[in-house]
Amino acid sequence: MSTQSTRNAKELLEARYAEGKLICLGLDPTYEKLPPSVLCRYDDPNVTDLQKAIAYLDFCIRIVDATYDLVAAFKPNTAFFEAAGYEGYMMLEVLIQHIHRVAPDVVIVLDAKRGDIGKTNIGSVKYMFDRLDVDAVTVNPYFGGEALSPFLERPDKMVIVLVRTSNPGGAEFQNVMVSPSTSELEAIGLDPNWGEIPLYQYVAMGIRSWQTQATTAVVVGATVPEPLHETRLILPETTILIPGVGTQGGKLELAIQNGLTAARNGALVNAGSEGLYASQGADFAQQTRLYVVGMDQQARQFALAV
Repeated sequence: MSTQSTRNAKELLEARYAEGKLICLGLDPTYEKLPPSVLCRYDDPNVTDLQKAIAYLDFCIRIVDATYDLVAAFKPNTAFFEAAGYEGYMMLEVLIQHIHRVAPDVVIVLDAKRGDIGKTNIGSVKYMFDRLDVDAVTVNPYFGGEALSPFLERPDKMVIVLVRTSNPGGAEFQNVMVSPSTSELEAIGLDPNWGEIPLYQYVAMGIRSWQTQATTAVVVGATVPEPLHETRLILPETTILIPGVGTQGGKLELAIQNGLTAARNGALVNAGSEGLYASQGADFAQQTRLYVVGMDQQARQFALAV
């Protein structure tokens, strides 16, 4: 793919928000869950990685073609394509090319959760932002802003930082109490006498300083509505990617209530496996469309009620 892109992640996403679109559809193909009607789905235990990768591509393209007019973003997760080896990476590239072709106005979020020392991130940036030409990527903040600078130095892209994840074990480290300085607490409007705040809030505070050099967003799970609300207070205008609605137990209404900005946008709610695998029949793509239609309608209603 071209290394010179005219796409701007922030502008693309703001245009989707202006249309009232708040849904991000995850593209996480799992071979054992694919409908039998998908091309090259073989029950042979000796199925090759190439056959799996072709099946992933066939499945995801049909889903994209059925839903691209409804969503603000698509979010392919690299791990699911990695499961099919280098052939999976090949099909991921073809899938992204297809999205660019049929839905050039839809944001592409690559769910890769990258984050390493700076020179390693340079390689990730070249692959994800230049070769794949995705609009946004999820990153881990553990190495700090200095290490993430190769991502943050791309103003045309969006860096989505993990703050409070939706998985049950997320609290193990993310809720550990830390003691910011008085000036740091005052900067986000918190009582300086509080002394301690959870680590995820401290990470959200740090992201505020990164926003002067890049378009940033954050990940906070729908399964943790209180941290979602607290993060919105710290980052009042920042997009929050919200996974965990549906199978993981997160509630769409709470995600919208706690995640919206004052402008009634900024809550990018992920439609996960419940919608992606809405049917095992030959009509699977249409059933996913109906799921997204319903989710979109509910999200709009909840947004109006906030």
